[in-house]
Amino acid sequence: MSFILEAIYFPLKNKSLKMLLYISALYALHHLFIHLPVISLVSLTFIGYIYATQFKIIFTTGNGYTDAPEFPEFSNFLDNVLAPLLKVALVWLTGFSLYIIYMFSETESEILFWGSLAFGFLYVPMGLMIAAME
Repeated sequence: MSFILEAIYFPLKNKSLKMLLYISALYALHHLFIHLPVISLVSLTFIGYIYATQFKIIFTTGNGYTDAPEFPEFSNFLDNVLAPLLKVALVWLTGFSLYIIYMFSETESEILFWGSLAFGFLYVPMGLMIAAME
């Protein structure tokens, strides 16, 4: 029961609350930039940095730290933005690969449809957690 209370209390700690507010602000900025077609690279940069930050949060809390980490340094575009984007895309493509194959096939089976969809939804959260722990 104490781990449930800790999970509820974790985002409300001082340092964790700051991280939560900063991530929310980044998502709000991303939402503004996503509607501007000219600045799509800026939008990808925002979402890649958000993923990098979320991966760092998962990594530090998974290793037993009790406070949220600092933001990742933005020193290398490849490591801080592109790598997290590619990890997320690869996990989603891997998780839903059976569903994608099914959708392009001529087969019409309800079991294959729901099974491939369920596999994707079961695989993606675990795959993202593993990607974050690397």
